[in-house]
Amino acid sequence: MLSFIKGCTISLQITVDEDITNWEIKAKFYDTASNSKILKSAEAGGSDAEIEKTTVGASSVFVVKMPAYETQDWEDKAWLEIKIDTGDDVGGEDEILPAFKEQIMFEDSDLDWETE
Repeated sequence: MLSFIKGCTISLQITVDEDITNWEIKAKFYDTASNSKILKSAEAGGSDAEIEKTTVGASSVFVVKMPAYETQDWEDKAWLEIKIDTGDDVGGEDEILPAFKEQIMFEDSDLDWETE
């Protein structure tokens, strides 16, 4: 299970052994209290500030970026789900791949910058 500090910037890097140049990628963070944030690659209507993609040869990397302070008031238990539209046509429909889904934890920071 992935664990993050509430309110901190989150950057998750995923490596794929394919050229993902034209892929549309969406990521959704959500918790049990109806808090949610959807991040999208530029091709899916978002920007590189949300999901940044880099392709070098046959290998690619994408980075999902949750901005600081977005999760400050979230519940401790949450989920992250990532789906990909490869642009391929399968049976007359877009190929949408469920790439990742996992429960994550948001924790309060134990470090007090001013006193420690």
